[in-house]
Amino acid sequence: AVEHAAPMVTGTPVEVGSFSSDLFNGEIILKGFKIHNPDGYVEPCAIELDTLRIKLLPGSLLGDVITVSDIYIGGVGVNFELKADGHSNLTDLQKNVENFTKSVAPADPQKEQPQEPAAEAEKAPEKQVVIKLLRQEQGFISASLALTKTTMKLPLPAVEMTDIGGGKSIGE
Repeated sequence: AVEHAAPMVTGTPVEVGSFSSDLFNGEIILKGFKIHNPDGYVEPCAIELDTLRIKLLPGSLLGDVITVSDIYIGGVGVNFELKADGHSNLTDLQKNVENFTKSVAPADPQKEQPQEPAAEAEKAPEKQVVIKLLRQEQGFISASLALTKTTMKLPLPAVEMTDIGGGKSIGE
Protein backbone atom coordinates (compact mmCIF):
# COMPACT_ATOMS: atom_id res chain seq x y z
CA ALA A 1 0.00 0.00 0.00
CA VAL A 2 2.82 2.42 0.87
CA GLU A 3 4.56 1.79 -2.45
CA HIS A 4 1.36 2.78 -4.28
CA ALA A 5 0.12 5.71 -2.18
CA ALA A 6 3.39 7.39 -1.16
CA PRO A 7 4.59 8.18 -4.72
CA MET A 8 1.44 10.24 -5.24
CA VAL A 9 2.50 12.32 -2.23
CA THR A 10 6.27 12.56 -2.85
CA GLY A 11 6.18 12.60 -6.66
CA THR A 12 8.97 10.00 -6.60
CA PRO A 13 9.24 6.22 -6.33
CA VAL A 14 9.01 4.84 -2.79
CA GLU A 15 10.21 1.34 -1.92
CA VAL A 16 9.50 -0.98 0.98
CA GLY A 17 11.74 -4.03 1.21
CA SER A 18 9.48 -5.82 3.68
CA PHE A 19 6.82 -5.15 6.27
CA SER A 20 5.62 -7.48 8.98
CA SER A 21 3.34 -7.13 11.95
CA ASP A 22 2.56 -9.45 14.82
CA LEU A 23 -0.50 -8.00 16.52
CA PHE A 24 -0.53 -10.56 19.33
CA ASN A 25 3.01 -9.68 20.35
CA GLY A 26 2.72 -5.98 19.46
CA GLU A 27 5.59 -5.88 16.97
CA ILE A 28 5.90 -4.05 13.66
CA ILE A 29 9.00 -4.32 11.46
CA LEU A 30 9.72 -2.24 8.36
CA LYS A 31 12.86 -2.95 6.32
CA GLY A 32 14.39 -1.40 3.23
CA PHE A 33 12.30 1.81 3.13
CA LYS A 34 13.50 4.28 0.49
CA ILE A 35 12.20 7.59 -0.80
CA HIS A 36 13.84 8.21 -4.16
CA ASN A 37 15.09 11.59 -5.29
CA PRO A 38 13.16 13.68 -7.80
CA ASP A 39 14.50 13.59 -11.37
CA GLY A 40 17.74 15.48 -11.97
CA TYR A 41 19.64 14.46 -8.83
CA VAL A 42 22.72 12.23 -8.67
CA GLU A 43 21.95 10.06 -5.64
CA PRO A 44 19.16 7.54 -6.17
CA CYS A 45 17.56 8.11 -2.76
CA ALA A 46 16.83 11.14 -0.61
CA ILE A 47 15.91 9.12 2.48
CA GLU A 48 16.79 5.53 3.34
CA LEU A 49 15.92 3.37 6.31
CA ASP A 50 17.33 -0.13 6.79
CA THR A 51 15.20 -1.18 9.78
CA LEU A 52 12.40 0.25 11.89
CA ARG A 53 11.12 -2.01 14.66
CA ILE A 54 8.41 -0.99 17.09
CA LYS A 55 7.37 -3.16 20.02
CA LEU A 56 4.47 -2.21 22.23
CA LEU A 57 2.35 -3.82 24.90
CA PRO A 58 -0.82 -4.72 22.96
CA GLY A 59 -3.05 -4.56 26.03
CA SER A 60 -2.01 -0.97 26.63
CA LEU A 61 -3.89 0.10 23.48
CA LEU A 62 -7.11 -0.36 25.42
CA GLY A 63 -6.03 1.81 28.36
CA ASP A 64 -5.25 5.48 28.87
CA VAL A 65 -1.48 4.95 28.54
CA ILE A 66 -0.05 3.28 25.43
CA THR A 67 3.26 1.65 26.38
CA VAL A 68 5.86 1.28 23.64
CA SER A 69 8.59 -0.92 25.03
CA ASP A 70 11.13 -0.43 22.23
CA ILE A 71 11.64 1.61 19.06
CA TYR A 72 14.71 0.66 17.05
CA ILE A 73 15.83 2.77 14.08
CA GLY A 74 18.76 1.23 12.22
CA GLY A 75 20.59 2.63 9.25
CA VAL A 76 18.64 5.80 8.61
CA GLY A 77 20.23 8.00 5.97
CA VAL A 78 19.44 11.42 4.55
CA ASN A 79 21.09 12.49 1.31
CA PHE A 80 21.00 16.26 0.77
CA GLU A 81 21.87 17.48 -2.73
CA LEU A 82 22.18 21.13 -3.69
CA LYS A 83 22.14 21.99 -7.40
CA ALA A 84 23.95 24.94 -8.94
CA ASP A 85 20.58 26.69 -9.45
CA GLY A 86 19.94 26.63 -5.69
CA HIS A 87 17.31 23.88 -5.70
CA SER A 88 17.75 20.91 -3.41
CA ASN A 89 16.29 17.44 -3.46
CA LEU A 90 14.72 17.84 -0.02
CA THR A 91 13.01 21.14 -0.85
CA ASP A 92 11.77 19.65 -4.14
CA LEU A 93 10.31 16.71 -2.20
CA GLN A 94 8.72 19.14 0.26
CA LYS A 95 7.14 21.09 -2.62
CA ASN A 96 5.77 17.83 -4.06
CA VAL A 97 4.16 17.01 -0.70
CA GLU A 98 2.71 20.53 -0.40
CA ASN A 99 1.32 20.37 -3.95
CA PHE A 100 -0.29 17.01 -3.21
CA THR A 101 -1.78 18.34 0.03
CA LYS A 102 -3.28 21.32 -1.80
CA SER A 103 -4.71 19.04 -4.49
CA VAL A 104 -6.65 16.93 -1.98
CA ALA A 105 -7.72 19.79 0.32
CA PRO A 106 -11.33 20.98 0.11
CA ALA A 107 -11.80 23.70 -2.50
CA ASP A 108 -13.57 26.04 -0.11
CA PRO A 109 -13.21 25.12 3.56
CA GLN A 110 -15.72 27.88 4.47
CA LYS A 111 -18.51 25.91 2.77
CA GLU A 112 -17.95 22.89 4.97
CA GLN A 113 -20.31 22.79 7.89
CA PRO A 114 -18.62 23.12 11.27
CA GLN A 115 -18.66 20.10 13.52
CA GLU A 116 -20.89 20.23 16.57
CA PRO A 117 -18.73 20.48 19.67
CA ALA A 118 -18.84 17.23 21.63
CA ALA A 119 -20.25 17.39 25.10
CA GLU A 120 -17.55 17.24 27.75
CA ALA A 121 -19.06 14.07 29.23
CA GLU A 122 -18.83 12.32 25.84
CA LYS A 123 -15.17 13.16 25.27
CA ALA A 124 -12.86 10.20 25.43
CA PRO A 125 -9.91 10.62 27.79
CA GLU A 126 -6.73 11.72 26.07
CA LYS A 127 -4.32 8.89 25.41
CA GLN A 128 -0.80 9.10 26.76
CA VAL A 129 2.21 7.42 25.18
CA VAL A 130 5.25 6.20 27.05
CA ILE A 131 8.28 4.99 25.11
CA LYS A 132 10.49 2.90 27.37
CA LEU A 133 13.46 2.70 24.98
CA LEU A 134 14.30 4.51 21.72
CA ARG A 135 17.49 3.57 19.90
CA GLN A 136 18.99 4.88 16.68
CA GLU A 137 22.25 3.58 15.25
CA GLN A 138 24.27 3.34 12.05
CA GLY A 139 22.70 6.47 10.57
CA PHE A 140 24.27 9.02 8.27
CA ILE A 141 23.77 12.37 6.60
CA SER A 142 25.38 13.11 3.26
CA ALA A 143 25.63 16.47 1.53
CA SER A 144 26.44 16.92 -2.14
CA LEU A 145 27.17 20.24 -3.81
CA ALA A 146 26.87 20.42 -7.59
CA LEU A 147 29.12 23.49 -7.88
CA THR A 148 32.08 21.80 -6.25
CA LYS A 149 31.13 18.27 -7.32
CA THR A 150 31.83 17.05 -3.81
CA THR A 151 29.96 14.82 -1.41
CA MET A 152 30.53 14.61 2.31
CA LYS A 153 29.08 11.73 4.28
CA LEU A 154 28.88 12.08 8.04
CA PRO A 155 27.92 9.29 10.42
CA LEU A 156 25.22 10.05 12.97
CA PRO A 157 26.09 9.20 16.54
CA ALA A 158 24.12 6.40 18.13
CA VAL A 159 21.24 7.67 20.26
CA GLU A 160 19.56 5.93 23.16
CA MET A 161 16.73 7.51 25.12
CA THR A 162 14.57 6.02 27.85
CA ASP A 163 11.21 6.81 29.43
CA ILE A 164 10.00 9.30 26.83
CA GLY A 165 6.59 10.90 27.24
CA GLY A 166 5.63 9.81 30.71
CA GLY A 167 2.59 11.76 31.86
CA LYS A 168 1.94 13.59 28.59
CA SER A 169 -0.92 13.08 26.18
CA ILE A 170 -0.46 12.47 22.46
CA GLY A 171 0.51 15.69 20.71
CA GLU A 172 2.06 17.40 23.72
